[in-house]
Amino acid sequence: MIEDLLPQRLAVLSVAASFAPGTAFVIDLNFASETYLDRIGQNNAVLYNLVPMDDTHLNVPGGLVFGNMVSGLVVQEVKSQHGYDIGEYTYPNSTIWDAIVMGQFIWPYV
Repeated sequence: MIEDLLPQRLAVLSVAASFAPGTAFVIDLNFASETYLDRIGQNNAVLYNLVPMDDTHLNVPGGLVFGNMVSGLVVQEVKSQHGYDIGEYTYPNSTIWDAIVMGQFIWPYV
């Protein structure tokens, strides 16, 4: 895992931790996305690039994968850390979320 954004990641987590309990919800998208990409491997990871050699911008299937990652992480964080069930407001596609959780490459149909 290459942690290009480690200082920014740690700064965000630090700011979130400085709020009173239950007043700031934070997900570690950087860690989750790097973990997922490491598990699926470089050859699969680059398939989500909008253009070759650009590891920053996503194509449509990549946007679906990482958008579902955000939704799943938010639901998981809010419920596990704060006891609120927000599943009626945001919910990941179960097929995509299951692949993310299991660290399996998925190419969502668009």
